[in-house]
Amino acid sequence: MRTVSMIPLLLVLCSAVCLGQVAEQGSIIGWGSNDHGQLNVPEPNTGFVDIAPGWRHSLGLKADGSIVVWGENECGQCDVPTPNIGLTAIAAGAYHSLGLKTDGSIVVWGNNNYGQCDVPTPNAGFIAIAGGGAHSLGLRASGSIVAWGHNTYGQCDVPAPNAGFIAIAGGGAHSLGLKADGSIVAWGHNGVGQCDVPASNAGLIAIAGGNTHSLGLKADGSIVAWGSQCDVPAPNAGFIAIAAGAQHNLALKADGSIVAWGGYNMMGESSVPSPNTGFVAIAAGGDYSLAIASPSAFTYQGMLVDQSIPLDGFHDFEFVLYGGPSDVNQLAGVVIVDDLNVIDAHYTAELDFGRGVFTGAPRWLEIWSRPGDSTGEFITLGPRQKLLPVPYALHAGSGTLESQGPIKATGGLIIETRTSDPSNPVTGQIWLRTDL
Repeated sequence: MRTVSMIPLLLVLCSAVCLGQVAEQGSIIGWGSNDHGQLNVPEPNTGFVDIAPGWRHSLGLKADGSIVVWGENECGQCDVPTPNIGLTAIAAGAYHSLGLKTDGSIVVWGNNNYGQCDVPTPNAGFIAIAGGGAHSLGLRASGSIVAWGHNTYGQCDVPAPNAGFIAIAGGGAHSLGLKADGSIVAWGHNGVGQCDVPASNAGLIAIAGGNTHSLGLKADGSIVAWGSQCDVPAPNAGFIAIAAGAQHNLALKADGSIVAWGGYNMMGESSVPSPNTGFVAIAAGGDYSLAIASPSAFTYQGMLVDQSIPLDGFHDFEFVLYGGPSDVNQLAGVVIVDDLNVIDAHYTAELDFGRGVFTGAPRWLEIWSRPGDSTGEFITLGPRQKLLPVPYALHAGSGTLESQGPIKATGGLIIETRTSDPSNPVTGQIWLRTDL
């Protein structure tokens, strides 16, 4: 009896959660209002590591350090200054755009009616940026905040002591700063209480500002909201990122799904498209939403042998995904790879079954093959191969590795190895911190 078998060598599944400077490359998905093309991501829609929506324009940061902008351009907010290289972060106001350079300087363009594009000197030493309605914010490596632009409501007057900040956010006419001790400071327009941080002002790890409301993400994965649009849907747990739009909000779950609420949803800004999974970053604009979806493609490497004899030459392959070793219902369409070169039994295939099929549940791969010059039937390779998860692939903007202790990266991020006991670090587990 003839036996053709397959031996799996390596499965690479890249995935990561965006936190500070840590990001995974992916494609942008948008929903809600598109009256000015703010959802029409220019091709190629790949390689994005950050997103920032304004009122009716959108920004995307590529892994190569360049910025892509699309949507309304009445004030030049989509005209990225040259040279469009060396960017590490992006932000947007209502009608202006910001970019942070690797050298710590800030570039701003678009509407400048209130001086929101005029970065104060010295334009250096910045590690984070944020845009408000018509004002801008920059966080220095020293932990102080610089704010400029529209200041009718004092949104640019950072309260003293202006020190110890690790994150910033801009609202419609108010501003927020996150302190290293986990507390939030808010200032500016307070017409509906958007600057009245709730009394339990501790244990916060992220902030976001909407038009007339504010959000804070707790270390326990819950969200605190104040001002308008404050009703966080239950269960209020398991969140890893937050974003605030004009009147709606987005929150990213640890499982890669998005929860949206607030506003009137008249443009569908709170209706997350299906499949609601595989997201790694979120951002909310005027009445629309953006998210980065992790790549669904992965690399599969295997061996092809016939009765213990290694095969060579070109072969056609069909790959089918199942939820179990003997399931009859496939989970996605068949991936066909023709004329794949097999060398000394080894082959490598790039597979993409689409978003939503890898949910953390077990998956099995069934493979069919035939010689590349054949038009005959495919032979089933057996047995089905279980796809096993591998560690997430993370990218840090920059950092220094010390002989002992954690890795410190720009943007208020610490990567270190720990057990559940913070006082007893051990090798083998990675924790992400923002308490520089």
